[in-house]
Amino acid sequence: MIASGPLLSPWFAFPLAAFTMLVIAAHATALSNTQMPESRRTIRKINGMLMLIAVPLIAYAFSGVGSERPREYVLVWTASAALLAIIVFIALVDILNTARLHRAESRELRARIRKARAQLAQAAHEAARRRRSGKNGTNHCEPAD
Repeated sequence: MIASGPLLSPWFAFPLAAFTMLVIAAHATALSNTQMPESRRTIRKINGMLMLIAVPLIAYAFSGVGSERPREYVLVWTASAALLAIIVFIALVDILNTARLHRAESRELRARIRKARAQLAQAAHEAARRRRSGKNGTNHCEPAD
């Protein structure tokens, strides 16, 4: 027979949820001081806020509501699952955003490498031309008497 009460003791679940919320809040706060693209910061702050909503709801699902109240039980667990699905979806958006940022950075880096190679080739071409003109008798360095 399945127990009709909560799955976990509230003395275990709620302090654990409070600690988890402190860690998430500290992480979300630290994002403001970290150098990163604004799109990444926004996505991660949104996900952090959703996690701050989901953690106490999940703690309540595990320890505050039992199957003896079926309507509330289903509602809380459905909301918890929905929030977790949204959090995972936003994490996927973060992955796609990171890939987009990487592609843009790679394009910029390739352009800078092409420009540097062109400058290097131009400098080598000018140096070779100066050496050739120096060998043709137009040496401007004469010994001092």
